[in-house]
Amino acid sequence: MSTRTYNDRLSGLKFEKRWKKRRLKTDLVMCYKLLHGQVESNFSNFFQLVNYTNTRGHSLIIKIAKQFSCVNAHKYSFPNRFVDAWNCLPADVVNAQTESKFKLMLNDVVLERFCVI
Repeated sequence: MSTRTYNDRLSGLKFEKRWKKRRLKTDLVMCYKLLHGQVESNFSNFFQLVNYTNTRGHSLIIKIAKQFSCVNAHKYSFPNRFVDAWNCLPADVVNAQTESKFKLMLNDVVLERFCVI
């Protein structure tokens, strides 16, 4: 009989990293829907767009600003937890014509570096 705990078995399966990646992909898809008006909600209720002049990420000048927070509950909430990943997506992914095409192209993007909390 195995004496490994449930948490040991989960870490052996690398479940936590897969779960974080799945949540990140779901957040990115929701952001895409908000940006393209596929969800009945005002984009500005969740995000603030800013002009970045750096060269990292997609070539679009307007990107999503990360909101400053001292409280972890806000820091890891929906509007903040995926902003870095969104701003680093390639331009062709961000500019995908349809949601299904966005999802397909998102599968080819390496998101593991953003799955650390």
